[in-house]
Amino acid sequence: QRQKKIATKDVDQPFDPVWKMSEKNPTPNDSNGASSRIATSAMSWMAGLMFIQFATRMVHFILNLIIVRFMTPEEMGISALQLPFVTTIVSRILKEALHRMAIRERDDSSIILVWISIPIGIVTSLALAIMYYSTSANFVDKPWLIYGLGLWMVASWMEMALEPILISLERHLIVNATVFIEILALVAHAATVITLLLTINSYALIQSYGHFFYTLSLFLGYYYFAFVHRPEIGRSIWPSSFKVSHQATTSVRPFIIQSIGKWVTAEGEHAILFLFASETQQGIFEFVHNLGSIVARISFSSIERTAMAMFADAKSDRAQCRKIWTMLMRISLLISLLYIALCPAYITFLIHLVYGSKWSSTDAPNLVAFYGLYLLLMGINGLVESLRDAVAPDALLKSQVPWTMAMIGLYFSTGAILMHYFGAAGLITASMISTLIRCVFNQMYFKDHLFTVQEALPPMEVLIVYSALGITAMASRIILGDTWKHFGFGVLQGVVFVLWGGLRYGRLMRNFYSQYRNKKIN
Repeated sequence: QRQKKIATKDVDQPFDPVWKMSEKNPTPNDSNGASSRIATSAMSWMAGLMFIQFATRMVHFILNLIIVRFMTPEEMGISALQLPFVTTIVSRILKEALHRMAIRERDDSSIILVWISIPIGIVTSLALAIMYYSTSANFVDKPWLIYGLGLWMVASWMEMALEPILISLERHLIVNATVFIEILALVAHAATVITLLLTINSYALIQSYGHFFYTLSLFLGYYYFAFVHRPEIGRSIWPSSFKVSHQATTSVRPFIIQSIGKWVTAEGEHAILFLFASETQQGIFEFVHNLGSIVARISFSSIERTAMAMFADAKSDRAQCRKIWTMLMRISLLISLLYIALCPAYITFLIHLVYGSKWSSTDAPNLVAFYGLYLLLMGINGLVESLRDAVAPDALLKSQVPWTMAMIGLYFSTGAILMHYFGAAGLITASMISTLIRCVFNQMYFKDHLFTVQEALPPMEVLIVYSALGITAMASRIILGDTWKHFGFGVLQGVVFVLWGGLRYGRLMRNFYSQYRNKKIN
């Protein structure tokens, strides 16, 4: 009984949420305690969410690595780009908009809109799927495609039906159940993929089955938790009536517009590929995008989150912001330049080793190497926008929205033109041009609040070392070819580089973060 009492005490209480705690008027003696509880709960939720995202990305990356080895570029284009694009375009826009509104407004009207969006999403996704089925010729010679389309469509419906529960858990910062259910879903996904790899030959369909069973596991797990384990949560997410106020319908419009803009920014490449590229071109680009962007998803996203928090803490101290800017921008540049220096020399051997000749014999190795220039601009622009969002006035941020929409339109037009003439390389070039324009625009539009990239350029010694790495790596490839000896030389390069980097920057990084912590404490 004592253990049960302790366990019950430690369980998150959904009806004493953190966002309501902040609205209370604590006594002077309790104010610090309330603030501490808010911070602790928020940090626990954020840490759990970050763990889930990292684990999910890595597991999906490893499983896709196994599947893609057995797929052709054409099958990759259909299963990894066309099916997700057709079935999730509407659900992702609605989910993003209504989720943000529900977290911000925290009233019953927002939850009602979330429930109403589910049948809207089902009808529209079904209509898009029927349109895709009637216009695509692939269904004749690829019978597995109809099953894949159905699996992706039903999975998108389940994702929309999960939103009310996910919003409730996020409102109350309940993370334990989320971590446990997500881990079970990852196990189900991995078990499905491994089992199907051993039993069926339609490898393109394995991705659809894996995604379906992953979503099904999430659906069953969250609904079991909400209606069986914690039935009070299940009762709370079902509204007493579905009458929507005029204010709620008015408030949701900006969120939908912002969600559309965010979707265009994140998925614009897939839209251009879907409309203008062949299945083989789609597959090659998706392959390149998955490999190249793993650096951005793991490294740059962490740097940008860190930058946003540090800039927000130090925004009143411009000298401190300048130090943070210089350090984080230099780290981002070093990661990108290392990719640019070594990737062209070793990527062909690595793709052949991991994915086989069907991928190494295409343009994919050259495109993955070319993707490094895009990563360089992506890292720079990410930090520019982090500093902008942290320190720029709200009025100035709102005034630049029309310019942002204009840049999105420019990206679509240049992407379509360059894709037509240069294929996947043209689309990467369009993304580079768009990112460069956004970066230059931010530097000019927010010039009184930002710093220049020139302030954070690495010293000449570092540029010489990186140039030597790239030249010696390419010379090794020319002399030894794409062989194990060449790869062994690359391992030796890596060891020497890590030793040099540790001696050159290890103490500098420790001193910087020590000074930053002392600055916050003082």
